[in-house]
Amino acid sequence: MQPLYPIFLNVEGKPCLVVGGGEVAGRKVALLMDSGALVTVVSPETTGEIRTLVDEGKVKHIKENFQEEHLEGFSLVIGSTDDPRVNNRVSEGARKRGVWVNIVDSPAESDFFVPSLVRRGDLTIAISTGGSSPAAAKKVRKELEAQLGQEYALLLDFLGKLRVDAFASIEKEKERASLYTQLVDSDILSLLEKGDTGKAREEAEKILKSYGLPYKEEDLG
Repeated sequence: MQPLYPIFLNVEGKPCLVVGGGEVAGRKVALLMDSGALVTVVSPETTGEIRTLVDEGKVKHIKENFQEEHLEGFSLVIGSTDDPRVNNRVSEGARKRGVWVNIVDSPAESDFFVPSLVRRGDLTIAISTGGSSPAAAKKVRKELEAQLGQEYALLLDFLGKLRVDAFASIEKEKERASLYTQLVDSDILSLLEKGDTGKAREEAEKILKSYGLPYKEEDLG
């Protein structure tokens, strides 16, 4: 079997095709849309979720059985029908045309796999089993989702906003790095996890003042 490559769906603004209209296809459509792709679905019928996106004009729908010609103009295709013969035709047609292809639950017919992702704001953690066990990747993802709360999204949002002031006010890179390290290693994260935003803000303000930086209350929480 040829090697599979992990792809993190850097497909923003790119045309991507999903073959299939069922529940699994719906999850693939959602994944592509979250990554900013321009999604088209090829399927005689679609589920309610996909149909809603089509009705809202967010997804294009070709209401036909898959034909190789449907691959024209796409940079990536995901085959997710419940018919192995159709999926095989998707794979063969895509490889013939040089289109990256993923066939759900069929590594041998795929060029890439999509890591299972945990997202908390700007934090993204990718879990991969090299395509050998999506079920194991899903289990790890659920465990991480239980451990990592939205406090990580709040902290990263705060740090992202802070970078502008830090670059403008702190000339030395080492000093800026020291500031970020103190903030990350402080009690801010645990306080946010407990829902104690007030004390988290006090801790952030204390650290920022030690570096001569102003604290903006709206920047945290």
